[in-house]
Amino acid sequence: MEFVYVLYHVYEYGENDEFDECKKLGIYSTQEKAQEAIERYAVLEGFNKYPRSCFEIFKHKVDVDLEWTDGFMSWEEIEKYQEENNVCRTDEYKKSIYEK
Repeated sequence: MEFVYVLYHVYEYGENDEFDECKKLGIYSTQEKAQEAIERYAVLEGFNKYPRSCFEIFKHKVDVDLEWTDGFMSWEEIEKYQEENNVCRTDEYKKSIYEK
């Protein structure tokens, strides 16, 4: 198995959407199985109050270091490094199947 598909439920809340809520719901061997899980979750209490666009599937390559390959840094250190080096952080192996 070269890839897995991780299902999340993500939404913002607060007066100005200043807070994020992210629930990891499952890890699946195919995108189709992750999509089937969305159908199961979407009808459950709580999840049924949010649009389907809150469900996100990310494709992850297995047996690959994704992050922190240069060691641990605080978010403040990361932001400072990015600002000083004009860098935008990306995750090569993560891609949502939903466009925002």
